[in-house]
Amino acid sequence: MEKMNVLKYLNDKGIQYEKEGKNQVRLVNCPFCMGRNDLTINIFEGLYKCFKCNKSGNFYSFLRHHGDLPDYHTEVETDAGHGQLRAVNLEKLTEQALEYHRKLFTNNYTPALKAIIKELEVSTETLKKLKIGAIRRDKPEGLWVTIPHWSDGVVRNIKFRSLWPLTKAMSQVEAAEKVLYNEDILKDKTRVIFTEGEKDTIKLIHHGFPAVGHTLGAGNKLTKGMEKKLSQAEVWVAFDTDVEGEAGGRKIAEQLGMQRCRKLSVYPSKDVLDFFKENKDAKQQFKDKIRSAPIFTSELIIPMSRAIHDTMGHRYLGDEYIMNSPWQVLNDVVGGFYSEEIVVVSAPRGTGKTTFCLQLCQWAAQEKHIPALFFCKEMSSHRIATRVVQGLRRLNYSELVPADFFTTSQELKNVPLYTAVSCTGTNFDEDAAAIESAVEKYGVKVLAYDNLHFLSRDAVHQVEEIGILMKRFKGLVEDLGILLFLIAQPRKQPVGNAAGTDPMTADDIRGTGSIGDDADKVIILHRQRARGQAQSNDCQVWVAKNRYGPERTASLRFDPELCTFSAI
Repeated sequence: MEKMNVLKYLNDKGIQYEKEGKNQVRLVNCPFCMGRNDLTINIFEGLYKCFKCNKSGNFYSFLRHHGDLPDYHTEVETDAGHGQLRAVNLEKLTEQALEYHRKLFTNNYTPALKAIIKELEVSTETLKKLKIGAIRRDKPEGLWVTIPHWSDGVVRNIKFRSLWPLTKAMSQVEAAEKVLYNEDILKDKTRVIFTEGEKDTIKLIHHGFPAVGHTLGAGNKLTKGMEKKLSQAEVWVAFDTDVEGEAGGRKIAEQLGMQRCRKLSVYPSKDVLDFFKENKDAKQQFKDKIRSAPIFTSELIIPMSRAIHDTMGHRYLGDEYIMNSPWQVLNDVVGGFYSEEIVVVSAPRGTGKTTFCLQLCQWAAQEKHIPALFFCKEMSSHRIATRVVQGLRRLNYSELVPADFFTTSQELKNVPLYTAVSCTGTNFDEDAAAIESAVEKYGVKVLAYDNLHFLSRDAVHQVEEIGILMKRFKGLVEDLGILLFLIAQPRKQPVGNAAGTDPMTADDIRGTGSIGDDADKVIILHRQRARGQAQSNDCQVWVAKNRYGPERTASLRFDPELCTFSAI
């Protein structure tokens, strides 16, 4: 991204900023959290970061946030049945990948072909074998390489990576299945090298090594489908040698079983691609590394300095942190939400706990581009969809017309927000299977489940039953690496004082003991109710338990007619 492109865009949009030296500007307001003077942009590299909400990225994600750059998978044709989640048309996706591949070898795409060969140092035969392609986007010189993810003879997904001179960026088809790169070799290979991504895998394939690539990033666990594909293989893990790569490689080994995973380090090179560029006899040296690679071993005792360094990588460099909330006043209280956390949300009936969690899912999907699933046991997908339309259109139920539904549907077409169609059963295993499928197919990272007590029907042994369910939810989120907002009901008798006008406490949640033990955070919503009158729209959000922070209160305003919470 050239200097003038960044400044011209900010000026054209009327975005106020102040210059800081030759290379940087500071925005008057962060467009993500509206914090004042907190977001800086490097005007040469196009990289931005807000030091209040921690939002960061390249300038293309900044453009996309403002609606000025579509996702690169918007052309993908999808099949959608009535009331069902969208599914990618694999035949069309495969045709599209092959068309991108054909373009790469035409005169118009010669610059892309040269750039790919220069970056990867591979032959055109390798590119043809893997059906690597190219696409032109954004502007005449905006070239992207396309890397199809094949499985069983069809393309399951496509990775898009920017080429110079564009700022480094990548994306894939959000609604498509997430599979391993080059996973078909696992049908007849019992020993494979597992890399951190497609580029390293392509390089190894070029040199004749049996390689498979992770497609979700070093910090992410394998999906159940990926894990199954690798279940019969002996695996040499060749991740990058930085902090994130080291931690990610160990996470993969722990997931697959350490006794069948070997640590293939290319240190002091940063990654496999650099290793082959930096060493003259790289192929033979790599073979030697394969032969000498040790089996992963459990590390029960490590230096505290390393634990602190690893925690920095996990918590602050994107591996563990998932999202904040739409309300800065709550962010100041709760800090943030993380993977493998259970956040219990409770309140008296009619306070707005379903709306609260639904709005968190919308925020994750729309503003953060994080795949989110709202899984409701008590309302149909039609009722949930209506609430979403009310909130986004700022209309009450009686004001809605068909055009509102159509417009909202189009706006959310490429937003990774999902809902369950019909889930009225009381079987945890069925719900868990559906959630696992959503994580595997759509990459879901945030789940809101409404509600815990719907699964508990034994009034006599409810405390014990809730305890078992909490343990199973805890195991589920840890296995899948997701964030869970879990709605829980209060006891049937009035909470707080006898009239129900005082705030409820965490002890008023049904089956409280086990919930308090297994939840990482407990959030209680309270709207003041004067005796004999309706609840106030002013809502106190009390963080009644926070495993890693203080227990404090934030204030929001709830609009029941528009189904939204907002800052006061």
